[in-house]
Amino acid sequence: MDRYEVIIIGSGLGGLVCANTLAKEGCKVCVLEKNETFGGCLRSYKRRGGIMDTGIHYVGSLDKGQILNQYFRYMGILDKLKLKRLDEDGYDIINLMGKEYKHAMEHENFIETLSHSFPGESRNIRNIVYKFKEIGDLISLDTLRNHSKFSTSVLPYFSISAADFLKKNTSNANLRNVIAGTTVLCGGEEENTALYTFSTIVNSNIESSYRFVDGSQQIADLLIASIQAHGGVVRNNAKVSRLIMNGEKITAAEINHEEQIEGDYFISDIHPSTVFEMLDKTKIIKKAYISRINSLKNSMGFFTLSLILKDNSFPYLNKNFYYYEENNPWVKSDYAARGLRKILFSTSPSSDSGLYAKVAQVLEPMYWHEVEKWEATSVGKRGESYKEFKQERAEKLIQYLEQFHPGIKESIVDYSCSTPLTYRDYTGTKQGSAYGIIKDYNNALICLLPCRTRVPNLFITGQNNNVHGMLGVFLTAMYTCAEFTGTEYLTKKIANA
Repeated sequence: MDRYEVIIIGSGLGGLVCANTLAKEGCKVCVLEKNETFGGCLRSYKRRGGIMDTGIHYVGSLDKGQILNQYFRYMGILDKLKLKRLDEDGYDIINLMGKEYKHAMEHENFIETLSHSFPGESRNIRNIVYKFKEIGDLISLDTLRNHSKFSTSVLPYFSISAADFLKKNTSNANLRNVIAGTTVLCGGEEENTALYTFSTIVNSNIESSYRFVDGSQQIADLLIASIQAHGGVVRNNAKVSRLIMNGEKITAAEINHEEQIEGDYFISDIHPSTVFEMLDKTKIIKKAYISRINSLKNSMGFFTLSLILKDNSFPYLNKNFYYYEENNPWVKSDYAARGLRKILFSTSPSSDSGLYAKVAQVLEPMYWHEVEKWEATSVGKRGESYKEFKQERAEKLIQYLEQFHPGIKESIVDYSCSTPLTYRDYTGTKQGSAYGIIKDYNNALICLLPCRTRVPNLFITGQNNNVHGMLGVFLTAMYTCAEFTGTEYLTKKIANA
């Protein structure tokens, strides 16, 4: 029977970052992935020569000296990444009911640009943006270098409403909605989004915004190569069916109901409720705790429309477009029933497409109740009604896009669609949630899960613990790995990489 120091369940970003970190630090690690393809939300797939991303569309804080740049540097893969920096003077275009506003890169540029649209609000914009920066600085590279520890000063901001913060800083509803204009991408619901979650994501993109050329799968591939170079093992088609316990500790993972692999420690990069279901019966995890985890609300998912475009027919657009048919960007579960659109539209950079795009994608929030009738089905076996449902949604989106980007309809060669059902089946997320457990500012202490569990040798990582998105998952993975290496040691290694 094989034995490892650390067994990691799931090959999403959190699992691969933990595996690479611990392998680099000398641990014998093994990553177990249930699917054929590794990467979770990092996955990209090809269709008719185009590369489409599953979950990562653009990221922030990648300029030199910024925190995500440093994490990639420590991972040993920064120089191998293919990146495209978005337009500084408008990386995000917010279209509220037909009127456009720009989110510009760098804090002073952001303030100046938005002040042109709201000339009497310059001071309020500055106060808001520099509060975002203040919160963002709590997890910056300078924080690591100056304090050699992960800052706990972020915790109070988890208990503050992002929407209320904006209301307290400006009475201009249009301005508030423009600043909150990227909530589609962060799953922002007005009634629960914490200031920390919201400001960290917005500030990161203000610092710098990048896309991954030829897809985000490259991150998973590079991390796996590094894990293997440091002696780690990464296995696909290896679904963990049971975690075998002896007394209070896990001793082995059962794979596909047959093979067993022994381990000293286990890290779960899947939804906490799923990993607790894998445990042998134990008195360590109380039923009340399991009920609490199961009661936590998960974020919405997405209807994703991926368009394959004719050669040299539609320009590559080095910015993202957010379109809202009402003057309220916050995501709500009833907006689709009201016949309203809230979408993100972007084109994908490829190494051989030049001035033109091969792929464009539309993301529209979709809640589980919209696809719940097909929940007992699997990929490719959902029936004609499901195909018709997706096709109708897709055609309406294409028609909607045409009014903002004339000619895109004629440029389409083919398209594919996915729903929260697809996300559930390929990434294992509960109800196809795009961002895992909602960090509700009303119940921050309940929603923020520590990486340690009541099982002494079981840890959890990924977007369900901390902020979602690439930066949030990196942070959580570092918290998890610090349990093995020591916090001061690991932060110094990262800061000095």
